[in-house]
Amino acid sequence: MELIVEKDALKAALSTLSPSTKNKEGMITACLLFEVSGGVLTLRASDRLVYTSLQLGEDDGIVKADGTARFTIEEARFSQWVSNVMEDEVRFVQDGQSVQVSCGSFSSPFPSQDPDLFTANAVFEKQYQDAETLFTTDANSLMEAISFVKRFVSTKDDHNDPRGEFQTTELHDGTFYATNAHLIGFLLDASLQGTLRIGQEQLGQVEAFLKRQSDVAPVEVLESESLSFLKVTDEIWFGFVKPKAELPMSQISKLPTDLGEDEHFEVEQSALKAAIGALKATAEETETRITATLTGAGENGILTLQMRSVKKNKPAQVDLRVNRVAGTDETQTFSFGIGGFKQTLAAFDGTLTLAYTDKSGYLKFHQVQETGSTKVVIMSLAR
Repeated sequence: MELIVEKDALKAALSTLSPSTKNKEGMITACLLFEVSGGVLTLRASDRLVYTSLQLGEDDGIVKADGTARFTIEEARFSQWVSNVMEDEVRFVQDGQSVQVSCGSFSSPFPSQDPDLFTANAVFEKQYQDAETLFTTDANSLMEAISFVKRFVSTKDDHNDPRGEFQTTELHDGTFYATNAHLIGFLLDASLQGTLRIGQEQLGQVEAFLKRQSDVAPVEVLESESLSFLKVTDEIWFGFVKPKAELPMSQISKLPTDLGEDEHFEVEQSALKAAIGALKATAEETETRITATLTGAGENGILTLQMRSVKKNKPAQVDLRVNRVAGTDETQTFSFGIGGFKQTLAAFDGTLTLAYTDKSGYLKFHQVQETGSTKVVIMSLAR
């Protein structure tokens, strides 16, 4: 076997593959599987829950790929090596239980585990062949939706989700949903017309894969018996295990995502973030509740935020100018937890709209993006 690959093509391939490895030295899940056959190099990576397959041919950076070979190399060490070598071509030579890799004057032996230990490909490759297309969408739109809703997914350590039913996100015909029981995130995007479910543990890896495909417009979403797939081209695809948990959509989907509440007002995210930071600085250490009072009219609206301070007879207070775009001029007062409020603010920037009605028992965050999508978060109010 003689294999020579352009360094830049190899670096791009490693970037695509890395989200699917588990950086645990000595484990096959930390390794890349190299297969050379018919002048084509196929690279695979898997931590057994996600999987990436990528092919390089003559038009994709393969300088020479003679003969057949099958070997593994630890991804983290190899990526570090490739990022430091100086010349343009990387040469591979198998040598027993190791692979000698060279680039110009740089030459290093890499241990190679038995490729037969890389068993994930049997399951993922088989189900990929049998998978059915669900929908096709823009890679950036899907990535941005996941990046937003992942903030509101429950984790396995969340005591408020003992059954694990909130440890997933779901897409249903234009709306991505996620919740941790206290906060419910919605990403509305008409271009995401289909259904998809992604578990909490795989969200970061799916997002990382899509981020590396940002220059690719369409991504095909497929589904098989127990796996989901993202197909970029015939040569590049990514698979992940479908979560067993399902969101209680019969309840969540009934919540309104438009601005139909009695009161809604516009405010700058940066002003809210600064106000919360200042209040927290002088609040009692155990205080977690903020009381908000809305007064004034139109562009002269005032949002007063208060927290119980270390000086118990006098609260810490911040007054913010807001634009009361709908509702009455009457004074409105409501309370909420600081943790969920800070978590939600981190998902926005610029001007956002907050909506409230005393009957609903929640505060709604609403913002239309330049791309045309809409971010919505519903946060339960304190009683």
